Amino acid sequence: MNTVPRAARRFMFGVRTCGWRPSGSIQELRSSATMNRMFGRLEGLEFMVILILIGQTGVEWTGWSIKRQGQLRKNVDFFIIGVQKGGTTALDRLCRSHPSMQMAAVKEVHFFDDEAIDWAEPCYQRLHDAFDWSTGDVLRGESTPIYIYWPQALARLRRYNPDAKLILALRHPGRRAFSQWRMERKRSNEALTFDEVISVHGRLRVHLAEAGAHPVYSYVERGFYAAQIERLFDIFPRHQVHFLRTDLLWREPATTLAGVSEFLGIGGWDAAAAVTDYVAPIANAEMEIIPLRARAKLDTIFRGDIARTAELTGLNLSDWLDPDYQEPMRTAAGAGTGNWAKPDGTA
Repeated sequence: MNTVPRAARRFMFGVRTCGWRPSGSIQELRSSATMNRMFGRLEGLEFMVILILIGQTGVEWTGWSIKRQGQLRKNVDFFIIGVQKGGTTALDRLCRSHPSMQMAAVKEVHFFDDEAIDWAEPCYQRLHDAFDWSTGDVLRGESTPIYIYWPQALARLRRYNPDAKLILALRHPGRRAFSQWRMERKRSNEALTFDEVISVHGRLRVHLAEAGAHPVYSYVERGFYAAQIERLFDIFPRHQVHFLRTDLLWREPATTLAGVSEFLGIGGWDAAAAVTDYVAPIANAEMEIIPLRARAKLDTIFRGDIARTAELTGLNLSDWLDPDYQEPMRTAAGAGTGNWAKPDGTA
């Protein structure tokens, strides 16, 4: 057998280049619609050559997936899946400073929420192009905070890597909604006031959107964490998910990061360097303040969900139920010194 059939070569190209991982038993693989579409019906000698090729090229059939053995396996190891405006940019930045981590070349690759991809037969090349695969002993991570919210994103992620570890940073849902609105106003994506966007009329824009999800107008809907976490647990086991509070990342970065490193199974950040490198939000006179009426309305909307989220995550969120809850922010004069301000900018 001096020549390798073209079908076998194309099969290996699909595994190597596009990250395609057939699933099922060997018999199911042989008769799968994907195999038939890509290579035609494989019989006898051709199929045996493929199995021999798998062994010769360091790719091992493990029953339910194909893995590289003794070589770098092109799988991203962990994902920061949310929430938007929940400190994911800061967490991504801190991960980049860790010697055992390699983050995607850009934050927010937006791969698993990309509806232009053929999800019946996804090619993972665009995701993999965001990493340097010549480096061996690192954990690779990617941060796109819409994954926790966007329909099908987590199911697509699990299909790609069922062993992936997921990190979810949670911010007070009312404050998160206001921060998202400010961002969209700055981007000129939103013309309505904050009171208007959280009204029944404003939220109708989300409910009328395809699949009941909208990337911009979902100010309130993204804050219903409990339902999103329940869906997450339907797809990934609990031990593959790590939850953290954004406000504690701001106030106690070293402690919060120690939890992340323990979850990922790597050495921790240098505590002093992490605190020095981390920039918490700074209160200033120009910062808009969430209107009191809107704040009270959101507290009522999210009260039950906050309690359920605490049950699901094991986080103590009781202070989020306090109508006088304040997010920690450093004063401009005390940035980096531990001096904190209230959201109205006063110390």
